[in-house]
Amino acid sequence: MRYEQPTLESLSQDVSELKAIIVSAVSPRQSIPNSKDKFLTVDEISERLQLDVQSVRNLIKSRQLKGYKFGKLFRVKSSDFETFLQISLVR
Repeated sequence: MRYEQPTLESLSQDVSELKAIIVSAVSPRQSIPNSKDKFLTVDEISERLQLDVQSVRNLIKSRQLKGYKFGKLFRVKSSDFETFLQISLVR
């Protein structure tokens, strides 16, 4: 069996395909918040839901409520909070 050395063109195409696969698999773009969307604090959400602050943090940590962590502070996009409310609606 003879080994044929790949051409530069075929290697370039393979690299391009691999880059596309990697970018689509690890791209965080879909989770970047919209700059027009307001961030809510854990305190604001706890007041609206009439829950303890720790309960809200637990919802975020368990990923039931989508949150962002900046240092030690949690924030939730208002659109994510509205989605959480819609999902939690008992029908």
